[in-house]
Amino acid sequence: MILEICFMLVQEKTKQIGAVAKKTNVPIKTIRYYEELGLLKASGRTEGG
Repeated sequence: MILEICFMLVQEKTKQIGAVAKKTNVPIKTIRYYEELGLLKASGRTEGG
């Protein structure tokens, strides 16, 4: 699951986290948690989040 999320985020750097969460059925909070743990690298955020 983490690899799938990581692949999607790397594949399209402008992909919004909400779109990734919806496509993978992983809550946004979980993806953010993975970022905090260092399992995923955030590609950057807009002012909107």
